[in-house]
This record gives sequence, structure tokens and C-alpha cells, in this order.
Amino acid sequence: MSGKALRALLTVLGIVAIVTGLVVVIGGSGVLPGEEGAVGATTESELRFFAAFWVAFGAFALYVAPRAAAETTLLRILALAVFAGGVGRALAWLSAGPPHPLFAVLTVIELTGPPLLVAWQARLTR
Repeated sequence: MSGKALRALLTVLGIVAIVTGLVVVIGGSGVLPGEEGAVGATTESELRFFAAFWVAFGAFALYVAPRAAAETTLLRILALAVFAGGVGRALAWLSAGPPHPLFAVLTVIELTGPPLLVAWQARLTR
């Protein structure tokens, strides 16, 4: 796999993170698939707060994208953040039950994608 493909993947990831984060910051929990009822004010506040961090993550991914092959540390920070999010989703799944199928798929992607991304970059830097 090429460095160009890695840059493209990080660019898409950054754009998706920014767009989805802004949608949640603006629309709150009502925009999430599978949300049937209102959440409490504290949960709504936390959700929108962390959605803003997802927007920042997206901007960071866009910053790293053009230098993806060379920025080992920055790419690993991105990968670790996504992996940690996947661990959080997995813990929620264990404690609260299965999420909407979309979020189940995202959990799998967030737990398997980051190690693959790091391995991909490592192959490029060899």
C-alpha cells in the first residue's frame, strides 16, 4: 500500500470526524442512530463537549495526512486516540448492552484499524 493511499485515508478520516463532530455539537443526541428518547442534560452536555474534541481530532488528522509517512509519532497519537475510543465503546457495550448496529461496526473498526494503520506506516518508513 502506498503513502498516497495512507494520506487519502487520513484525509477522509479527518473530514468525516469534522463533519460528524459538528453534526453532534449542533444537533446533540437526537442525531444519533438508535437514540429513541431524550438523554439527561448532563449526558447531552458531555456528548456535545466530546463531539468538539472529535472535530479537533479531525483537524489534527488533516494536519498529519500530508506528512503521514514521516510523522510516526503524530500518526501513532491519532491511532491511539481512535483505539482508546474503541475501548470506551467496548466497555459501554459490556456495561450497558449492545449499541445500534452502526456503533457495533464502529467499535470493531476502532479496535482493529489503528494497529493496521500503524503497521501500514511502519512498512512505508522501512
